[in-house]
Amino acid sequence: MNEFAVIDVENVTVKNVINGNFDDYFIYQIGVCCFVNNQVQEKWSQFINPECKNYVLYRKFKANFPDNIEDYPSFPVVINELKQRIESKILWSHGPTDRQKIGENLKRYDLNDLEPKGWHDSIKVVKKVWPRFEKKGHGLEKISEHLGITYSPHDAAEDARATGLVLIHAMQETGKTIEELAELAGTKRPTRKQTAEQETSSTGPLLNLRICFTGTPRSCRQKEIEDLARQNGATVTGSVSSKIDFLVRLEEPGYGKVAKAEKRGVRIVDEDYFHSLLSQQ
Repeated sequence: MNEFAVIDVENVTVKNVINGNFDDYFIYQIGVCCFVNNQVQEKWSQFINPECKNYVLYRKFKANFPDNIEDYPSFPVVINELKQRIESKILWSHGPTDRQKIGENLKRYDLNDLEPKGWHDSIKVVKKVWPRFEKKGHGLEKISEHLGITYSPHDAAEDARATGLVLIHAMQETGKTIEELAELAGTKRPTRKQTAEQETSSTGPLLNLRICFTGTPRSCRQKEIEDLARQNGATVTGSVSSKIDFLVRLEEPGYGKVAKAEKRGVRIVDEDYFHSLLSQQ
């Protein structure tokens, strides 16, 4: 029996009113989609009060961001519902960022680690089953469009459902079970100690570069362009400092990061320049 779960999180960018830094680890929505025998068994989502003490919400990127977000339960209140849906199941997410954000919030609230039967990256499956996506990137919207999957992006439960359908297409194309796809992707344990740097590839045209993004990418989600950078060897940071190699200025950038980069003499590049680096081998 093919049984697995997919998780997706949506996070909001906030500004620290004390030091002026911008952070994006505050989760405002969690979505889980559970599959049994290649069918959706349950689709669950929950808005989360990010509890931004000493922070102010800087930007609401997503159309589904509720105005009354403070009225929703916090991450620790929701954690047991989340565990019931994913523990003892093979768990997937599209890229490492969802695992990273969950880990940061487990650490923030001093909560125990989740215990699914491994946490796997669907991008690693896509790279091996459909290598033609290598140059175009592995954004969920592009892959779903290619496979004929329709969904509403930037909603956590819908993103989780689409990721699950991508995995089902991969099983059908390869003849493998979900357990065999998990072996293909490798296993990572979801712990609160995991960081983005632990997910960085040891090879690629961006190897040894430390970069930061600000704004919204043209053709994919924020976390997907960050994942793309990590998969090509870069270390992605959430804040600007003199230690980064450059700041990638996307559409609708956060001018706090831009101003800080200018003040510290950090090089600022655009999205086209970033993608041009990926084509260098």
